[in-house]
Amino acid sequence: MKPTPSDWPRMSSAVVYQDAAAAIKWLCDAFGFEVRLKIEGDKGQIEHSELTYGEGLIMVAQETPESPRPWKASMRSPKTLKGATTQSILFFVDDADAHCAHARAHGAQIIEESTSMLLSAVAVNVPASVPSASAVKVESLK
Repeated sequence: MKPTPSDWPRMSSAVVYQDAAAAIKWLCDAFGFEVRLKIEGDKGQIEHSELTYGEGLIMVAQETPESPRPWKASMRSPKTLKGATTQSILFFVDDADAHCAHARAHGAQIIEESTSMLLSAVAVNVPASVPSASAVKVESLK
């Protein structure tokens, strides 16, 4: 395999929101993601973004069904799909319970509480104030 571009993982994912700017702020506040790149269009709409968490990277995209680019026009937020999701994000943290308590304080809805199994896992939904919903699974490194 050829090497990836520098500072890019072999694989990354994009998550789609109706309001990508609000989602970026919330993901950073609630989960500790950091903005590596954010490109805004003329009207403040997110054209491209890259968020990092440790060595992980996700792109947060704006839902734009009117886009002339077919691949971009086909992307939908879970909120548009009435809460259905087509993907989830998994990331590892040192303490899932503390991490989820912090996310809960920022409005995350925890839909599966962590357990004392080898890996603590939870799934969260984005609060109603962020116009979308995503499944995020957080696991502790124990």
